[in-house]
Amino acid sequence: MKYFACAALFAASISIIPSAADATVTLDISQVGSDVVGSSSGSLNLTGLTEYEKASALAGELNAAAALAEVGDGGQWVDGFTGLTSYPTSLGPGTGTIFSSSVTGDPFAVYGAFGMVWLPDGYVSGSPIAGTATWLNQTIASLGLTPGTYTFVAPSDTVVVTIEGTAGAIPEPATWAMMLLGLCGIGIAMRSRGRSLFGDSLPNCASA
Repeated sequence: MKYFACAALFAASISIIPSAADATVTLDISQVGSDVVGSSSGSLNLTGLTEYEKASALAGELNAAAALAEVGDGGQWVDGFTGLTSYPTSLGPGTGTIFSSSVTGDPFAVYGAFGMVWLPDGYVSGSPIAGTATWLNQTIASLGLTPGTYTFVAPSDTVVVTIEGTAGAIPEPATWAMMLLGLCGIGIAMRSRGRSLFGDSLPNCASA
């Protein structure tokens, strides 16, 4: 029965491990030493989104209370799109707008207060993007961010913002799944080792 239980556990674990299609753009904001670093990666399917306006990008911007997070080169123009079907309106209590110390790569932003996502000017649907921003001598708390996972849902795609501190982080579902699978494997290995050492004299704890 223990093998069937582990098989069921494996199936359940696979079902909660997110696939790449569940979030084709990720924006990670993490505490790295004494700094906070944001990085975006992936691509976005624009089907169902509507271009609303063009604007000049700002050099890495955070306003947690307005669910605004921007990374990437602020020297470029960006296109703002509306049409998100679900989104958070804040990423924490906030402390006003705080600009980053340095940026690299493509500009990308989410703006939950207005239900918008921002991409490089002339962005072609499905093209890869990658950008970073660094807030020197800041912490997740000093930026007014609340650790967690925030999902911005577009008609044909998803943007996931993850905010992580250095302590007390809650494992992702995939992490829990891998931990459970590892523990199950260890249990089977120990059970098999016990039988090889002691034969059938090993007590059957499951029937106790």
